[in-house]
Amino acid sequence: MKKSNLIILIISIIVISIFSFGIEIGNIRIGTVSDFNDTYHKDIENTSFYKDYYNTDKLIVFNLWATWCKPCIIEMPKLNTLKEKYKKNDKIAFLSMSLDNDSIKLQKFINKKLFKFKDITFENISHRDTILAKIQNKNMSIIKSNTIPKTILIKNKKTIKIFVGNLDDKDFNKIDSIINVYK
Repeated sequence: MKKSNLIILIISIIVISIFSFGIEIGNIRIGTVSDFNDTYHKDIENTSFYKDYYNTDKLIVFNLWATWCKPCIIEMPKLNTLKEKYKKNDKIAFLSMSLDNDSIKLQKFINKKLFKFKDITFENISHRDTILAKIQNKNMSIIKSNTIPKTILIKNKKTIKIFVGNLDDKDFNKIDSIINVYK
């Protein structure tokens, strides 16, 4: 193998590795960088999610999503419309939590205000897995395999209904009916 081919091969491997795994130098990021410390904490009672929403009598419409999930982005306008319909009802909380690992990418998306749900990812990141396990009635050992998008309806610390996958009109009608029963 010629020396020039070997150099090109090495440079290619380095570039592919950087874009696949990411690198961060100062404030500059190249590729994917996971900067959320997704540490498992069992004490959900100390989270803002628990104090402000879960431990209340509010009906919670909780959407699990990610910036890289196209179906999540596609359903956002309809979820926004649903939230708008009930905006004057203070007994309903519309919350979202992202599965993103890149805080800068997530913050940029949130700043665009494309999704009107209150995103609680940043304030609850160290308890994300615990919260998701609790509201989905799952064991912590299987929580790492989340299907998104997912919309979960919660009332009085009980999960009422879980909608998995992209919501269609029939699902939105079901959510609307459930909201009308529990609001």
